[in-house]
Amino acid sequence: MANCELCGKETSLVPAIVEGVQMSLCKNCAGHGRVIDIPVVKRAPEKRTGHDEQPVEQIRRDFSEVMRGERRKRNMTQSEFAKLLNDRESAVAHYENGTQKPSIELAKKLEKRLGVPLVETITPGSEFVVQKTHSGVMTLGDLIKKKM
Repeated sequence: MANCELCGKETSLVPAIVEGVQMSLCKNCAGHGRVIDIPVVKRAPEKRTGHDEQPVEQIRRDFSEVMRGERRKRNMTQSEFAKLLNDRESAVAHYENGTQKPSIELAKKLEKRLGVPLVETITPGSEFVVQKTHSGVMTLGDLIKKKM
């Protein structure tokens, strides 16, 4: 509670203009001037924390190892594997050495051809990176939430 600038009464105040001067007045004294409408400040909607965010599809982190492993499991050269996948030999080489990843659509097609999961569905905010300390004992500090 504050004091009225006209009578000194301690109460809730309203802004008003009296003889060209803006003052903070009690409700009784506000009648001596013109009450100013207080603009209602609308807050921006709060950012959601991700509880309603949709799952996102992404290519597996170990995509290159999976591709190389599948080719080796089938005893194929990169050229033969590229023909099986209906792709270029250079693309297969890039996939295996990790310098390039296919689009989600292509990865889904490769998934069907090879019969191995290459695309994973991630719920935003649910992914954690675990790092062990040099002592081998895991602490709370070792769990670091990864930002997407």
